[in-house]
Amino acid sequence: VEERLKEIQIELECEKNQKGDEEKQLQKGKEKFRCQRQKEKQQLRSKGTAEETRLQNERQASQHPMIGRMYTLRQSMNLILVTTNYLQNEQSSLSQIRDENPLEAHKLDSEVLWSNALLKAQGATVRDKVQMLKKSIKKQKKLKQRSTKKWQERLEQTEKLHSDKQQKRVENLQKRKDEKKAKQKKRAIKRGRLVK
Repeated sequence: VEERLKEIQIELECEKNQKGDEEKQLQKGKEKFRCQRQKEKQQLRSKGTAEETRLQNERQASQHPMIGRMYTLRQSMNLILVTTNYLQNEQSSLSQIRDENPLEAHKLDSEVLWSNALLKAQGATVRDKVQMLKKSIKKQKKLKQRSTKKWQERLEQTEKLHSDKQQKRVENLQKRKDEKKAKQKKRAIKRGRLVK
């Protein structure tokens, strides 16, 4: 009987603990919800200007440049340059650490690999290959050169069209002047003011 009572007491304590855990989880959930609501309200109150949001995005990108987002060509070139510099600095620091302490270097390598794997699992574009980044920089520079060449050709073409139209206009105006003079001369001859 005493053993049974002990078992019942233990079961009751377990149930109380479970109820307490459930209540704690509910409290945590409510607290999370409240925090989210407060953040949303604060964001709605302080909706920043476009400049502020751009600066905030730049700050986020500068904190971890290996995460990919949608950028314009100039922004993506700058981001890739920053990323390559970041990776080269990281590799040089890792090589120094390898020389000094191989165990710590191995830990850092595994941390980097895990963080990259997690980012990839979240769906982010992780730029962690220096050769690929250099290739993309080269490709974007070529694209930029090509576009500047096209733009220059377009400017030359528009300039040529403009000068041709201007030349035609000048010629037409001169023709009109000559025709008007010829007409006046003809009239004068007809009326006897001028002799052929």
